[in-house]
Amino acid sequence: MAVPLTEVQAGFRMRIGDFAQKYDISIDTVRYYIENGLLLPEKIHNQYAFDRSCEEDIERILVFKKMRFTITEIKMLFSLHRLTQLVDEKDRDYFESYFIKKREGLLLEKTALDEALSLINEEIAQLQTQKLTVYRPLGIPISFFSAFACPRCAEPLEVGKASVEGNMIYQGELVCSCGYQASIEDGIVITPSSGAEGGPSYLQEENPVRAYLDSTDPLFISFTKKGFDWVMRRVAFENRPLSVLEIGSGFCFFLMGFIDRLPDKVTYIMAENHLSLVRYAKKHFETHYPNKRLIFICADFNELPLRKESVYCVFDMFGSSAHNFDNDFYPVKNVLPLLKNEGYWLGSYLYFEPEEAELLPAYRKYRRMFDLERIQLAFSELEKIESSRLAEIQVTPDLLDRFRKDSIVSLWVYKGQKMG
Repeated sequence: MAVPLTEVQAGFRMRIGDFAQKYDISIDTVRYYIENGLLLPEKIHNQYAFDRSCEEDIERILVFKKMRFTITEIKMLFSLHRLTQLVDEKDRDYFESYFIKKREGLLLEKTALDEALSLINEEIAQLQTQKLTVYRPLGIPISFFSAFACPRCAEPLEVGKASVEGNMIYQGELVCSCGYQASIEDGIVITPSSGAEGGPSYLQEENPVRAYLDSTDPLFISFTKKGFDWVMRRVAFENRPLSVLEIGSGFCFFLMGFIDRLPDKVTYIMAENHLSLVRYAKKHFETHYPNKRLIFICADFNELPLRKESVYCVFDMFGSSAHNFDNDFYPVKNVLPLLKNEGYWLGSYLYFEPEEAELLPAYRKYRRMFDLERIQLAFSELEKIESSRLAEIQVTPDLLDRFRKDSIVSLWVYKGQKMG
């Protein structure tokens, strides 16, 4: 007659749950060690019974794990010990050779870790040095106001109720005789066409960029970076007074990539429809680049309050692509009049082939706006200098929430010039 587990050598045998709890490991881990022959419990009434020898084995396993031995190596050590008991000197030497080899490997790892720690410490020291920045609020230079014009009637805008400090205006109004009016708040031009205050949910987080990165697939970051890099390689400004415009600037990741090379006399205008994004970008540049000439406009970039032919270059880094999920026209037709004759247009655009991608139902109405031939046609008034089908990416659930899973989304980049 079989003896119940609880009556066999009371105090010397444990059930699997008690055994796992005593050694602070999971039941799955215990089963894994059993499957690999490292633990050899007796099975009574279809239940494992762990005795003192099992405890000795698990204690040895845990010590070997701390020594950084792999499961395969531990199995070899156990096999040698179980078969020979290490009585013979040759067996002990062979057993010892595993530890000598492991020590050599760990010393090499330690050298590599020490080098890595040294590099990390250098990087931390450099980053801490960069924290020693001088914050200076950015306003709108008085000299820039001649570039403002009514987006409805094209007449110059007048400044009213202005708060002037030095050569900057931080508060005030831009008004037109036709009735158009925009406000200036904390050095930001806010137009009637600007979007809601809220914006994407990550803007409500303490660190919006970190929240954005945590919610965005790194593959998509690399995908967009290819477009940024292509454009950056084709940008070279002379250090003379001129204005450039970025539409749909978002977090200003594009500008961050080359602001150190932005000449001091060049004025960079950032146009973004979400006020929270504009405020975040402005605070960033006030903290780290307070001496750059930067203008912040919160507006629908189809109705920018800028004078015709006032900008030398337009950057469109996925601004149009974001716009075209909700609109059936391309912004280029409304922004192009702002570009000077012989000025440049550079941008990155999402597109997809009809058989390769599909938008989710909420966005399917504007699917045709991502047809490459249609996008290219939108730039027919410019003289193409260079363009390229640069990359493609397969959509996953966490990548682009507007596309059906497994869609193939591609990237087209463009540089053109306004001639006549």
